[in-house]
Amino acid sequence: MAPALRGLTFLALPLLMILGALAVWWPPLDTINQFTPMLFLACMAVLVFGTRQVDGFWRASVLSACIVALYISGTNLLGERFGGLRDIHGPCPDQTVTVLTQNLWSRNQEPWRTADTLKRSGADVLLLQEVRGSGEEVVRLLRPSFPYAADCSTNPWCSLTILSKKPIRTWRYHQGRWTGPDPDVLTFIIADIDSGVGAPMTVVTTHLLHLSDHELQSRQMRQLVTALADEDQADLVVGGDMNLTPWTFALKSLDSHMQGRRVSRNVPSWPARAPFPDYALPSPFPLWPIDHIYAGKNWRACKVGASRRTGSDHYGVIATFAPVEITASKAVRHVAPAH
Repeated sequence: MAPALRGLTFLALPLLMILGALAVWWPPLDTINQFTPMLFLACMAVLVFGTRQVDGFWRASVLSACIVALYISGTNLLGERFGGLRDIHGPCPDQTVTVLTQNLWSRNQEPWRTADTLKRSGADVLLLQEVRGSGEEVVRLLRPSFPYAADCSTNPWCSLTILSKKPIRTWRYHQGRWTGPDPDVLTFIIADIDSGVGAPMTVVTTHLLHLSDHELQSRQMRQLVTALADEDQADLVVGGDMNLTPWTFALKSLDSHMQGRRVSRNVPSWPARAPFPDYALPSPFPLWPIDHIYAGKNWRACKVGASRRTGSDHYGVIATFAPVEITASKAVRHVAPAH
């Protein structure tokens, strides 16, 4: 291989990572940032092995590009890795509410297994997406264990459901119109829950488009923030399939505009299985954290993680919350006496 061609080949990966950083000005490039961990490892490999294969100008170029790319991607990864430490406060007190968000997958081939796994998850509230299709059977099987429901499936365009073991006081849903010069592309359900732990909780479930539809997805996010602006932000717990990894500018933008904190950090949720039309091959492990949970300031997460595999192509994300007052009082009780 000619030196120039070899040099350009090794330059491709770090330059791709650097291009992703330009998504702040040109959003379509944000798709690159979905793959930040893999590109980070690839750039490391190029730095260690690729620079040995080229000389002179090409070695300097590859080395410089790798250093810049690793700085960008490494800062992004570390920010997500450590940014949530202040949000998780354990151990959990006795009085908690556990919320699980799960994309059921419309082609779910194991609704019985899915329902059984969700029943055993320990969740008090289920925020469900892609309910239409085989997900309808999952909801039917779950209803005896979760007697309270906010279900918008009577609308043929809505595929969301909230199920709860705790009483749902009031609920409503929003299904936008996707037509016209200024389309409303947002869908969500919002429900006021009797948490049973002395603090009000309002839960929301939604499902965003893929980043490839970045203009419509951005519109969805703006509409979601606007729609929730009139709610008591401190009591909100918002969960759903956002179709965004935390390394994207799109999710960072949503984080900055949501009043609550994103507590679902470092919880990969996709894929649980390869979503082939006729055969769902199990995936050995999830790679992308695209399902997320946000919590208002009155709720503190004491435990967050992924649920067990179901028949969906997503893992669920499950978070256990305690009212801030209870968490604070427990922390005081665990303070060691001064000597």
